[in-house]
Amino acid sequence: MRKILFLTAVITLVLSFAAGVAAENPWAVVPFYVAPATDAPVIDGVIGDDEWKGAYTYPFAFNQLNNADLRPPAADDSSGDWRLLYKGDTIYGLVRRVDNKTHIRAGQPHENDCVELFFKTDSTFRQMRALVGRKFDTGFSGGKVETAWSEDGTILEFAVQIPGMDLAGKNLGWNIALADNDGLFRKTQLYPIPGANRSWQQRDLAEIVFLLPGKNTHEPITKSFAEFPAFIAKKTDTAPVIDGNIDDEIWKQGIIYPFAFNQLNSTNQVPPAADDSSGSWVLLYQGDTVYGLVRRVDNKTNIRASQPHENDCVELFFKTDSTFRQMRALVGKKFDAGFSGGKVETAWNEDGTILEFAVQIPGMDLAGKSIGWNIALADNDGLFRKTQLYPVKGFNRSWQQQDLAELHFEQ
Repeated sequence: MRKILFLTAVITLVLSFAAGVAAENPWAVVPFYVAPATDAPVIDGVIGDDEWKGAYTYPFAFNQLNNADLRPPAADDSSGDWRLLYKGDTIYGLVRRVDNKTHIRAGQPHENDCVELFFKTDSTFRQMRALVGRKFDTGFSGGKVETAWSEDGTILEFAVQIPGMDLAGKNLGWNIALADNDGLFRKTQLYPIPGANRSWQQRDLAEIVFLLPGKNTHEPITKSFAEFPAFIAKKTDTAPVIDGNIDDEIWKQGIIYPFAFNQLNSTNQVPPAADDSSGSWVLLYQGDTVYGLVRRVDNKTNIRASQPHENDCVELFFKTDSTFRQMRALVGKKFDAGFSGGKVETAWNEDGTILEFAVQIPGMDLAGKSIGWNIALADNDGLFRKTQLYPVKGFNRSWQQQDLAELHFEQ
């Protein structure tokens, strides 16, 4: 009987600790998925018909060289996407790259047009760089590395062996970067996550998980190698007027983030063309109130769908220690909810390209705190909701309190 009581006490303590951790951290960004390859892709710079079948595709989304405005440049200036597969102890990668001018003549290797990879295991960290048209400069000790570019530099295929590591079901710290230099200096360095261009310091790392054959969800992660940066809301001494007109002097205090991932497509989360649906968002705060600015581009606005979530709209997701709120504002209309007893202000400009809002979280002094957060931009061109863009990878489950990022209110 004593043994049973002791075990019960231990289990209760463990569960209480787990619940405490969950309460302290009401966010969990989904790792990037790496599917198993039936046959290893041929690394030749030519995309075979089926060799990348089953791979999950993700965009390069955040320009980490600008810590105040992380939006990527125009797509024809520098853009791309990437995908990974694995077989045994080897990771296979495909990068598709768009760049209107290739430059690889800078004296410092990292200042050139290139792709960089970052891997972190239990025992090893590796940063690898391949200038356009050239091979990767390093690899894991004793491991093979293959590199192949297409002739025009728009396609990169690679293979990286991690000797002795059966990757199935495992996870690694990870990042990937696409650098652009048009002749004078490195203008942009695009990553799939926000950050401060510190992955070479083993900071601002995402996570990759190697799916087991036949699975489309990952195994539980018992030890994470990620350091996914929080999104930042800056403190403002002057609250913005919520009228749909941008006050540049106030809003320039904040950090601009892009809408980056189309979560309606679980296997290819690359967003559509910018003129079809795109945008950015900024957050500020004062006291217990969050202030937001959304810039929206959409070539056709539709708010006639019978189901509210199927319309062109912006959705907000907040998760504190005690409360979760999902809020939706169709283009031109007010948000449909808020926190109990809290004020909500909404203002669109006339053409629906600008949304300003204020959301009060009563009784919560936000300074220095972190909460779970997400924001979505939905697009329906008349038949159905085509895309729902978020700033993080996920499966459109934030309404279920999943796939949430961290929002930190900087003091």
